[in-house]
Amino acid sequence: MTQNVKIPPIFIQKILRVPVYRLALNDLVSRIIRAVYVFFSRVFGNKVGSFKPFDPKIAQKSLDRFVALGANVEFVTPRDGKGKVQMMTFSAQDLEAKIVSKGGIWEKRTIEGKEVFAIVPPEKETGEWRDLREKLSHFHWREVEGMLITCEEAEKVNGSNCFLYAGSTSSAFAAHWKRAGFYLGAKQDLCFFDNGNIWKNEGRPVSEGGFYLEAEAVYEKLRAKYSLDQLWVGGSCGGAPVAAYLKWRHHGEGINFFTEDSFPNFNDFKTPVSCLMPWVKGSLGGTTEMESPPPEWQFSVDQMWRDLSSSEKGKMVVIQLNEDEHISEEAYGRYWELATKINQAVARIRYNPTNAWKHASNFFAEPKARTHFWEAIFSA
Repeated sequence: MTQNVKIPPIFIQKILRVPVYRLALNDLVSRIIRAVYVFFSRVFGNKVGSFKPFDPKIAQKSLDRFVALGANVEFVTPRDGKGKVQMMTFSAQDLEAKIVSKGGIWEKRTIEGKEVFAIVPPEKETGEWRDLREKLSHFHWREVEGMLITCEEAEKVNGSNCFLYAGSTSSAFAAHWKRAGFYLGAKQDLCFFDNGNIWKNEGRPVSEGGFYLEAEAVYEKLRAKYSLDQLWVGGSCGGAPVAAYLKWRHHGEGINFFTEDSFPNFNDFKTPVSCLMPWVKGSLGGTTEMESPPPEWQFSVDQMWRDLSSSEKGKMVVIQLNEDEHISEEAYGRYWELATKINQAVARIRYNPTNAWKHASNFFAEPKARTHFWEAIFSA
């Protein structure tokens, strides 16, 4: 139970939980609040960002395209036995098989003076190849002389991993084409999943504990296929604390972890309604009913990791942008101190965002940050 925070009445609680759970809360109150927010954002020309209307038809079209390229979609049930969670795994090897079957080649080449991964089309393009090429365009890879440059830092890539990414609840994973292109472009595997009751997920109790169990179920599915040293778990912003639960649970085994533009404590995330944050935290109760529920940390990594000891096992990558509107430099500093306290192999990446809304930037859109990331992943 939350300490020293007055729990608001149930109808206020529903309202206050929306900023945290967003799309995962799909009850009538949440839908009305999101609709009102979007309406006024458009009226007043909000350039900072707002809730994006979710269209299941567009999401399904995107997912079908992923599958056509070789992705595997399945459902898992967390250990509380409730509902189902949609997850997608995508093997770079399967994508390469698609490319080769249509007459193309995916290999390392020296282009413009540097080593890259490039998809080379067949000498004679067929209708099947053009269809594949259209689907590949959604990864946003750069084209040079008819070739698709999938990774500009191929010289830094030395091996194959799988990246389990925990996104925020502001969108379904089917929208994450640029991130998928980043991992797959370097010939790495990926795994995405949806939180709560987003889109096709059903029967999930939407709570902090529920999010942890969903990530755990997806992770356990991956562990049946990948060795521990091949698997990286992480997330960005509000998704990173969900992945941090996996770090807490498997720290002693040497799990690899990455975090992007996230906070060490939920109180560190500053929004236009920061004054309501204690009440928002007070509305986050309600872990799932099971024999051994995970602790309630209210998405605060400093609480989650405070008792972890320093370990030589596993690696960590801490990615932080400069001049974040929502997370202070002091908070970023505390996250770095926390990371170096529990792991000996830790890399820190700072980058300058290009988006107007800086917090919504992706580090992999910045060449130097991308390079440092792959250096950290494949360091000895």
